Amino acid sequence: MSRSALVTGLLSFIVGATVSAVVLIFLSPGPEPTPSAKLQPAQPAAAPVLAATAVAPLAEAPPPRDAEETRCYRSDLKMRSYPAGSDVDEVEEDRGVEWHVKVGIRRLASTGRDMIEFRWRLKYTGERTPLIIERPALSDGYEGTTVAHIYAFPPPCQEGRVVSFTGPYSDSASFIGSFFQSKVENLFLRVPRGEMATGTDTLLVADIKDALRSKWPAEFPQDSPPKLYVQLHHKSYRQGFFGPWSFDVWTGELSFYKMEISDLKSW
Repeated sequence: MSRSALVTGLLSFIVGATVSAVVLIFLSPGPEPTPSAKLQPAQPAAAPVLAATAVAPLAEAPPPRDAEETRCYRSDLKMRSYPAGSDVDEVEEDRGVEWHVKVGIRRLASTGRDMIEFRWRLKYTGERTPLIIERPALSDGYEGTTVAHIYAFPPPCQEGRVVSFTGPYSDSASFIGSFFQSKVENLFLRVPRGEMATGTDTLLVADIKDALRSKWPAEFPQDSPPKLYVQLHHKSYRQGFFGPWSFDVWTGELSFYKMEISDLKSW
């Protein structure tokens, strides 16, 4: 064998061995990963804090707040009321105006329906000559001037409700209508010093029933009349300035005692 052939064979052997070693290195498995390096299964995210502290829903919603403050208590009325129909000597007095109201139940012969009757009297002992005051009128007067407050208690409850009734006319309807009809003087009452004016207003028991049952039907049964206390309140606050008419009107509020109505047989 020649020398050149020997060198060529030796170089081929060295190159082949080197390539085989490189291939073995790439194909051999790597070292076993340590436990800390292994891929861990995904853990569920922690629940929000609110989920653990959420309040369970209420089984029944709370009742709405009574915005009109209509709740009343019989214990508050027993000590400050008189039986209806009794002759109370006392009067409500304010700057010379004496206010007295007598209350009773009367049945209408035409319909057989009961109504509450308010018989009021107003005497003046002050310095005006004469007294000029808004006319008390429950059924035919200004809204908010004369008001009947009704305190109703379902039997045998000691907690009840208050409903109020007042005149049907708004300020604009009353004043404008009366002005063009030349009846402004009828909107006010003139009482000479030392004299007395009287009047009567009525309120149907059926109207009280409708007002109570329309708001609280569960509290006031259809066929069970409630216990009633009533009070007539008068507020004179409008002044008399109408074109050719101009006069100084007494302003103030008058409230008589609450009166206890005898037990109703029906309503």
